[in-house]
Amino acid sequence: MYLSVGSSKNIRIKNILGVFDLESTTVSPITRRYLSKAEKNDGVTYTNGFELPKSFVVYRVNKRTEIRTKATDGGHPTRVCISQLSPSALAKRIEGKADDIRETEEE
Repeated sequence: MYLSVGSSKNIRIKNILGVFDLESTTVSPITRRYLSKAEKNDGVTYTNGFELPKSFVVYRVNKRTEIRTKATDGGHPTRVCISQLSPSALAKRIEGKADDIRETEEE
């Protein structure tokens, strides 16, 4: 199952490591440093350049299908996606997908 994080960007749910609120987490210098390093290594994608970003999703990279970038070379198997959707909206989408899976398994 995939999670749509906006602007036709989809991430495989089982590869998601975390969904974070951009405003509250970037208060920490550690988070700012992490995001800065990911951006320098071509490990950040943006879903929409027109709206204010509200969250970021950290996810594992599937090395077989991912285009090789600095972010996937040499022990950096994660990427970051900056989204205009709120973390709660993304969490609800994930929960909805999980409910769909449970209903299918029960049938």
